[in-house]
Amino acid sequence: MNRILIMVLGLTALISLNAWPQQKKSQTKATTATAKAMTIVGMVSADEKSFVNDKDKKTWTVDNPEALKGHGGHHVSLRASVDSAKNEIHVLSVKMFTATTKPATKPKSSY
Repeated sequence: MNRILIMVLGLTALISLNAWPQQKKSQTKATTATAKAMTIVGMVSADEKSFVNDKDKKTWTVDNPEALKGHGGHHVSLRASVDSAKNEIHVLSVKMFTATTKPATKPKSSY
């Protein structure tokens, strides 16, 4: 009888320990969901772990660098969730500019 009681208590403890990390993951996803999604244009660092915005030259840390795999050193347009408080972005999609494709800018006046 004591063995059964100890086994039941052990299984209960294991189940509780498995549920704890899942709760932390859902809290992290909720935090990411509250960040503002926007399109930004700039350069990906060579190590693909940071991004420099063309507009204000601000450097952002990429929290999911696997999304930028193969784009190191390239000029890209990102759709990303921006967390200004942490200075981080979560990349949702990447569009690389080719030699013929340039980001839309205002034409400069020659006057």
